Amino acid sequence: MLVLVLVALVACAGPAAPHPAPTSAQTTAAAPALPSPPLFELHSDPWVNLHQRLIAEATANQYWHGSVTTCACARTAEGAVLPAWSRAVATYKKELEGRSTLFDPSLVRTNLTLALLGTSTTLAGTDVDPALASSLESTYEAYLRGAWPADDARNRAWIATVEPLVARWGPEMAADLAKRLGTSWPSYPIRVEVTQYAGFGGAYTTSDPILTTMSSEDAGYAAPAALEMLFHEASHGLDGNLDHDLQMAFIAKGKREPRSLDHMIIFYTAGELAQRRLGPGYVPYAVKQGVYARGKPSLEPALRAHWQPWLDDAIDRKTALARLADALP
Repeated sequence: MLVLVLVALVACAGPAAPHPAPTSAQTTAAAPALPSPPLFELHSDPWVNLHQRLIAEATANQYWHGSVTTCACARTAEGAVLPAWSRAVATYKKELEGRSTLFDPSLVRTNLTLALLGTSTTLAGTDVDPALASSLESTYEAYLRGAWPADDARNRAWIATVEPLVARWGPEMAADLAKRLGTSWPSYPIRVEVTQYAGFGGAYTTSDPILTTMSSEDAGYAAPAALEMLFHEASHGLDGNLDHDLQMAFIAKGKREPRSLDHMIIFYTAGELAQRRLGPGYVPYAVKQGVYARGKPSLEPALRAHWQPWLDDAIDRKTALARLADALP
């Protein structure tokens, strides 16, 4: 398991000359500040990577938006697919029918449990979805010997490109994003599992606790866009106050909140905050990938007119949301 923890540098003073014992009040005032917790923990773990690969093979063109081929690790020297791998993919296809990796509680817990296993070689004693657990254990050794070294190397390379971006811009982006969403950044690091496959959009985040799964292969998540999308995904675990206030703003106007508006606000906000750090030449993910065009094209100009002033501190958040509710049908 690879764990790369990104932290802000903390200046440390050298040893001081002896002084008289301070009073309790002086002790409190002079107590050194503790270092801030890291913003993210970036992991490359074999069980999660295998799980996401089997999901992608079982639900190609549904769960994953790119081409998916059977893992080379699943083939014999003659090119035949190993029976255990075929059975595992078939089981995943059956078990995932009509279920969402984002919203199904069992699948959410399975992904989190696998993330915490590290290099353990067994699922014994876990509560991983039983049918999926059997499939995972029957294919784990083949995957570990075959595809895992290359998958892990790709994940590590991705993490290495992201680390300096978060080290440079992370603390101020976290503070700015939390302010815009009307919340506080967590006192614990947000765990990110880096995998080859990670959902139809290339990444997804589940809450309580927050866990992001993000693709190291999807070109949309390559640096420098990775900086924006790490904070975009974190927003999905921090948007409770935004969701509440957004609904209240529309209800107050006798309207229903447009579908996906909350998500478009997250896209817009993370993209704008990233562009401020990376420079005007950086094109936010939603613009570059045509997210607004595929959704509701009217939302981007509405956000630019009524949400942007809040990002510029020209108005407060409540006013911005009220104006959005006035402007949108």
